Amino acid sequence: MALDYGVPYDPPYGPDDKVLIYTDETLCFNDSAQNVEGRVFKIIDCIDGNKYLRDPSDAGFEGVELPEGVQVFAPKAGSEKAPNCTSDQDICIERNPFKPIEQDSLAGCHPIIDCPAKLDGEIFIKVDTTSIKGE
Repeated sequence: MALDYGVPYDPPYGPDDKVLIYTDETLCFNDSAQNVEGRVFKIIDCIDGNKYLRDPSDAGFEGVELPEGVQVFAPKAGSEKAPNCTSDQDICIERNPFKPIEQDSLAGCHPIIDCPAKLDGEIFIKVDTTSIKGE
């Protein structure tokens, strides 16, 4: 039996009366994170522990320090790594003329990813269902 986007666990409440939702998918949610300098970045936070910039152009040029654990490029919206996310537009970033072309990973067009907001009081837990599915 496959779980569908999130199945409340019975009893559905965990610590502090938070709703526990078990899922076999890697769901991601819009969030924000702050770097050590206090700059706030729009990110997506996935229940598998990965965090990504929503807009890769926020990485900017050399010297911009991202919040701890945040990666520049998000997975493709709608893929199994971000099934509940969408991407309606791309951001195109010009090549940095001060970097060799092979070292300028930001150059080119990249999707801006959008995921739903996580509701207060929800805790998502990713479960492995391969033994249930027989895979």
